Amino acid sequence: MFEISYFNNAEFQQFLIQKVQQRLSGTSVMPIDEIEGIRLSVQFVLDHAIEGHSVEARFKNGKEILTKKLQETANFYQQLKENLHSYGIESMEDTLAEFGTFFCTYDLDYGATVSGGAFIDYQLANPVDDQQYQGIDFVQQYLQRLSEENNFIARISSDQIQELLQVYQQRLGFSYRQDINNLYQVIFNQWVAKQITGSGVSSLLLTLPETEFVYSSILQRDFPAELVQFLNTQPYHQQTFHRFVQQVLSLDGMASIKNVLLLKEVQQHLLTLTPAMSEVDFARILETVETLKNQQAQVKYLMKKINSPYDLLDFLEQDVVSRECCLQLLENVSFELALGLLLLINHYQEGKLTSWEDVLQMEEEGIAIEGIKSFVQRLEPQQKAIVTTTLQQITIGERDFS
Repeated sequence: MFEISYFNNAEFQQFLIQKVQQRLSGTSVMPIDEIEGIRLSVQFVLDHAIEGHSVEARFKNGKEILTKKLQETANFYQQLKENLHSYGIESMEDTLAEFGTFFCTYDLDYGATVSGGAFIDYQLANPVDDQQYQGIDFVQQYLQRLSEENNFIARISSDQIQELLQVYQQRLGFSYRQDINNLYQVIFNQWVAKQITGSGVSSLLLTLPETEFVYSSILQRDFPAELVQFLNTQPYHQQTFHRFVQQVLSLDGMASIKNVLLLKEVQQHLLTLTPAMSEVDFARILETVETLKNQQAQVKYLMKKINSPYDLLDFLEQDVVSRECCLQLLENVSFELALGLLLLINHYQEGKLTSWEDVLQMEEEGIAIEGIKSFVQRLEPQQKAIVTTTLQQITIGERDFS
């Protein structure tokens, strides 16, 4: 190897002066930053040389090598353009189009370190380090990684991807073509999740139970052998997989995984709750419960009389018994009645609750909220799953006051 300290070497300095003079083109002034750019460009070319005993000879050799790399990368670029699966993602298409300008304007004499990074708007799942790679090296790395992503996308059914993108768009609230950061990352995460569940890939969208299984598997580092084998032979996808795992591990809990994975749209069913009793009957209950001597008697009486979530919520909002009595009542009502109360609370909160974890994170105050959070906290895992399914699939109609 031809080892010199470029910055201090007299031969290098003389060669650099010649390059700067050639660049001046009749003028006598050049900004310092432009001179520094030329110095870095010359050094970049020299670093790619493999033969030559003088700076000039090595520069010529390095330029020949980089010219060949430039042509090979341009050919690779054309093949990628012809086989691109962009699904209309504007940033991907615009970025790839801009590379055409790079190949026409890349200057090995004075701008060899320029990569055109300023026009790269499409983010890769595994970005290129612009401190490690510059110039044509950066562009080659970017295109190779984009090709890896594109080849993976090509493996997946177009219908499945379109279905996925429609759900993604609904989450965004506007066209996915204008906002998606990385198409491959969205598809890869869903595909990996499906591989973990072992449920097949007729659709890339997941059900809630599937996401719960994926979350648990990632926490336990329990992955199918077929998936591990695939990733071991695909370094780029393995890197993406590690990013996905770290993203899931950084979540606050299971409820947050819906921010990472896309779920199947759950069809909601309208449920009519047990109607409220008449105002006269409700007033009679309030009068009677106040006459009872102790909390146990009050709870026993109320459990016999209250069968509707509407009546239960109305009673909890009255100030006729102690807070302790209300909480004890909520501890003793049936699972079905408490679930109805939760649906009613969710109805008044415009359906913001979609899982049992959401219930525990409610910040609103009041005896009904406190009691329903305590109710959910005490449930067995299977019952908590029922709560989540109910919140997602059941909605209630407006209250009938007739």
